[in-house]
Amino acid sequence: MEILVFLTWLMLGLTLYVYVGYPVIVGLWARLWGQSIERADIVPKVTLIIAAYNEEVVIAEKIENSLQLDYPSEQLQIMVVADGSDDDTATIAQDYADKGVVTLFSPERRGKSAALNRGVKLASGDILIFSDANAYYYEDAIQKVVRNFTDPTVGGVSGKKTVRASEGSATETEGMYWKYESFIKKSESKSGSTAGVVGEMNAICKELYDDIPEDIINDDFYLALVVMGKGYRVLYEPEAVSWELPSLSVQDDNKRRRRMTAGRYQQMFMFSLWRSIGLANIFRVVSHKFFRLLLPFFMLGALVFNILVVAFPPRPMSLIVTLVLQLVAYDIALLGYFLERSGRKMKIPAAAYYVVNSNIASIRGLMRYLRDEQGVLWEKAQRVAQKN
Repeated sequence: MEILVFLTWLMLGLTLYVYVGYPVIVGLWARLWGQSIERADIVPKVTLIIAAYNEEVVIAEKIENSLQLDYPSEQLQIMVVADGSDDDTATIAQDYADKGVVTLFSPERRGKSAALNRGVKLASGDILIFSDANAYYYEDAIQKVVRNFTDPTVGGVSGKKTVRASEGSATETEGMYWKYESFIKKSESKSGSTAGVVGEMNAICKELYDDIPEDIINDDFYLALVVMGKGYRVLYEPEAVSWELPSLSVQDDNKRRRRMTAGRYQQMFMFSLWRSIGLANIFRVVSHKFFRLLLPFFMLGALVFNILVVAFPPRPMSLIVTLVLQLVAYDIALLGYFLERSGRKMKIPAAAYYVVNSNIASIRGLMRYLRDEQGVLWEKAQRVAQKN
């Protein structure tokens, strides 16, 4: 019984550490021992590389958005890499050649990492910014990103991802998640480097770029580890904002999460990649990224051990309370599931369902990784159609 009580508190404690404890710790770290960042309004040559596989629906709007960025046109090279596309993505992008847009196309589909490597080889910018085709930038986004490279300790910068509101989608829960993530990444940056970068706006000094192995699933996280491994900081710039339309449903968003989780497991076992990034960065990466992979097991363990503890006397009142709280939380998540199925949404049930379903997706991502089912070619989550 003592062992079961200990395991219950351990699993509950680890769950709370991931969701609450680590954000509090890194927040205090940033406030008490935060590092300064040197910034200035600089205009280095930038190459914006847009990975676009079968993106004929959005590629024209993405290019138009890129052409309207508030950055000197002579200092901005826009490149679309449409390798493997069997729709009109490449054709549409090539129509912008007279505006300086470079389009790369090969009929062979080898994955995003291979496409990025090919683009970098032809990039003329000193700063590379990688973007997805469905991620649109605010006009000053590039200016806000590159100002951080004034600091000689900075080798990588990631922008802020936002999700625009749309009725009948997973917008609200996605938005809550990214606000939570934004706080953590902002604190991590002030404490040294962030462990969280997004593929929607991921910048790196070209001289620090190493070809991404073609079997890498999460290219953005891989590049962040490479930069940290070379002794440079990776920052989160909350004023460099991109936006995208939300997933049609929480279930649809889980396609993305399963891929990301499989990629994270892949990199968790690449010890040679992350063990050289320094103890402080290892702490942040393990707490922010790798512990989240274990969250489903922490949560499941807390529930199972708690049930076993209260199944037999003596029954500690504190653990009866924790069991009731867990069951109530899962009931609220179940309510969120039924509400979404019926086309309705309530804030708290939707958030609870999002958390539980995300952890289920994490387990599925692990299964895909163990079965070697998650390759570099992946299925995109469906997004809400934009209304013009």
